[in-house]
Amino acid sequence: MVADQAPPPPAPVLAGAQPAGPWRFVTRLENTVALSVLAVMTLVPIVEVADRLGSGVGVSGAIVLVQHLTLWIALAGAALAARSDQLLALSTTRLLPAAWQPRVRVFTSVVAVGVTAALVIASVDFVRIERATGDAIGLGIPTWVVVAALPVGFVLILLRMLWRAGERWPGRAIAALGIALPLVLALVPPSSSANVLLPAGLVLVAATALGMPIFAAIGGAALVLFWGDGTPINAVPGETYRLTTSTMLPAVPLFALGGYILAAGGASRRLTRLFTSLVGWMPGGLAIVTTGVLAFFTPLTGASGVTIVSMGGLLLPVLVGARYPGPTSTIPQNATS
Repeated sequence: MVADQAPPPPAPVLAGAQPAGPWRFVTRLENTVALSVLAVMTLVPIVEVADRLGSGVGVSGAIVLVQHLTLWIALAGAALAARSDQLLALSTTRLLPAAWQPRVRVFTSVVAVGVTAALVIASVDFVRIERATGDAIGLGIPTWVVVAALPVGFVLILLRMLWRAGERWPGRAIAALGIALPLVLALVPPSSSANVLLPAGLVLVAATALGMPIFAAIGGAALVLFWGDGTPINAVPGETYRLTTSTMLPAVPLFALGGYILAAGGASRRLTRLFTSLVGWMPGGLAIVTTGVLAFFTPLTGASGVTIVSMGGLLLPVLVGARYPGPTSTIPQNATS
């Protein structure tokens, strides 16, 4: 069958090629942390289930640990996305003339760097408060150790955004001016904060429309509104911590990991052969096979992105070989942003 001739799906990579120089250590550390956190998130529930079957009690604090590791894997994933310039953003920059794109990139980077710098400051303050309270998540692990991932992750994202703000140092230097934005806002008297909300909101909207990362748009809006209301900005990372450590969210990275395991094990290839045997003989059957396989595979992995990674390398050659038009067979890069 045609599906048997397709190449296997590409192996998942954490991000890009290995850089040279001092960034190599940071890159390896990021990869190690991300893989280690995923491994612990996978092994802890297995140990918990095994202990419950054996002793009927289970490991105390295991569930809470997995919930809090979700915060770590979320920030590690964001750092990896920033490293490969894959932070979720609108692709409107592609519609602009080529001569405008570097300047627009610098503008959006200034705003994004300013928002991220404010998130770093707020996260450090949040960690300080958690350390003063002395709470623990369980297993003797202090809460402040877990939430310390917030400022570390935001700093890594900030550095990567500065580096990718431009191809040369002048653009990066201009983007670095965004670090001063939180300090400038801190000098604004409380009586004048209401007058700053509208201009700040317009800047955020413009930067988002021009391709600023979505996380910076949401975080920036929260920071500006909280600041204008007189609420301490450490409430933003505090709410991030609360939402990320919910009981349901650990299923997302674990589903994604399960999808990569299925892809590496050849499940996508076997699904394609199955659906080809069932409906491939029909007129337009290959399109139906593609739709059916994707619809079947996505619920198993919990993420459409995992489906694209695991199935794209298999189905694209099949569709192109069957003379389907290129725009029908492919999705332009970042079209889903």
